Amino acid sequence: MVQIGGDEKHNVVMKTIIVDFNKYYALINVIAHNTWITGHREGSVKSLNISVRGGKAKIKGVHLEEVDYQIYELLIIEKTLNDLYKALADLMLSVSSIKSSVKK
Repeated sequence: MVQIGGDEKHNVVMKTIIVDFNKYYALINVIAHNTWITGHREGSVKSLNISVRGGKAKIKGVHLEEVDYQIYELLIIEKTLNDLYKALADLMLSVSSIKSSVKK
C-alpha cells in the first residue's frame, strides 16, 4: 500500500482515492488506446479492439452485450475523475505543507 508521511489519516484518504480511481482504470486505458464506434443505444459509442493471443484473434466491441457509453455517462465519469484528481492534489499539498511546517 502507498504510505505518505506516516500519518494514518492521510494514508486512509490516499487509499480511498486510489481505490476509487482504479474503478475507472480499464476505461481510461480503453479511451487512450482503442478505436471507438457507434454503440447499440441511441447516441452511444463503444470501444473496438482486436486482441491476438496464441494465434487466435478476439474482437471486442461488436456484440450487443458489450458496454457502450452515452455522452452524459462519460461526462459523469470525467467529473468523478476530476474530483479524484483534485482530492489527490489537495492531499499532496496538505502533506507537503505539514512536512514543510515540521522542518521549520
